[in-house]
Amino acid sequence: MRATLFYARNGHLQRTDDAAQIDAVLEAGTGRYWLDLESFGAEDQEWLARRFKFHPLAVADLLQPNFRPRFEEYEGHLFLIAHWIKIEQRELTAHEIECFLTQEYLVTVHGSADALVERVRKTVEGDNAGLTRGADRVLYLILDAVADSFFDATDFVDDRSTISRLACWTLPIEVPWTRSSACAAGWR
Repeated sequence: MRATLFYARNGHLQRTDDAAQIDAVLEAGTGRYWLDLESFGAEDQEWLARRFKFHPLAVADLLQPNFRPRFEEYEGHLFLIAHWIKIEQRELTAHEIECFLTQEYLVTVHGSADALVERVRKTVEGDNAGLTRGADRVLYLILDAVADSFFDATDFVDDRSTISRLACWTLPIEVPWTRSSACAAGWR
């Protein structure tokens, strides 16, 4: 697992990839931060549950592919799963990001080197007030980038069957030109 911690100290944004420094900031337990975890594996599950006391069902969802977005409210934190689309070599691929939000911090979990997270990282680093305004501001930036990925994808494609598959990746909704939901039609 690769971890990156963004945190506000004395009104300034700090960033570290150093495990010892991350532990020290988390142990201090003060201030707002965003902990971003890449390439999360089974061995990391126990650490996350123990460190943050997230609900066991939410932590278990991190290792399962989730075909639908989720939003759950647990005691002390919110958990959500969002999907986004990446255009790579003229192909569309679906990606997933899981987020745990509390009043003080945001923890994100995703696959390795996700372009969406890199975009949000650059925004947070360029906007010193971004994290000092709250962890929910960073979550907003992530969800805004998720929504933008679908606009980019719909600009890329021009046929309705591909757009229907995009709809299936986001929500089990009725697609206007079909009589059933895109997911029920067998697209995943």
